[in-house]
Amino acid sequence: MDVSSDGRVFRYGYADGTAFVIDAVEHRVWGWTPPGQTIEDTAVYLIGPVLGFLARVRGVLCLHASAVVLGDMAIAFVGPAGQGKSTLAAAFATAGVPVLTDDIAALTPTHDGHAVEPGSSQVRLWPESTPVTADDRELPRIAPDWDKRYVDLTRGPYSFAERAVSLDTVYLLEDAGQSPPFIRGLSEADAILSLVGNTYANYMLTPRQRAEELFAIGSLVDRVQIRTLGVPAGLDALPSVIEAVRGASLQPASVA
Repeated sequence: MDVSSDGRVFRYGYADGTAFVIDAVEHRVWGWTPPGQTIEDTAVYLIGPVLGFLARVRGVLCLHASAVVLGDMAIAFVGPAGQGKSTLAAAFATAGVPVLTDDIAALTPTHDGHAVEPGSSQVRLWPESTPVTADDRELPRIAPDWDKRYVDLTRGPYSFAERAVSLDTVYLLEDAGQSPPFIRGLSEADAILSLVGNTYANYMLTPRQRAEELFAIGSLVDRVQIRTLGVPAGLDALPSVIEAVRGASLQPASVA
């Protein structure tokens, strides 16, 4: 992906020829679909990085995270691409837990904390992760020429949370290898440093926006529990991860 900006207008260019122009002041977006591509191909970029960045320039703190609803509180799973956020969200959905958002968690301040806004009603998965779902048939592709698939949270046994939900805990995902799932607390400094590296589309922020983001992250850490969640390798371990999160969702965690 190629990104350029003059401070007001941001330009996204992708290797397949798809391009977007974002006016950060007027909050307008223009997109181009090149020959050989479909509107569905363009929508993959629009619904993900483009709208995610537009939320950022509007001053909305967005974590690179998926989020589910346990009880009446939201739980967010944060991590870089490939860390397993979507796979874990799909496993929770299969277990009957409502999903709020996949990949982008937009946070809004409330009088006593933060709320997670609902995102797309899909969880997107690579083929190797689709066995975690309750679908017997092959999941549909997110676009005709993409290998990635999606779970439609509005159908079948799944549940999509359509309203903002107060955020209780942010879990930073960590590879546990062959060890059992673990949950650890973080010091305030470690929590801030970890979250700074896992905000959405942060590579396009101006220095002023970065400073505002750091302030917002500090407020988040002051008001929300931040923990590390160790996820063992393999899809078979996910039920034990879900149980660990269920058991710890409203309990204090010790700082490692």
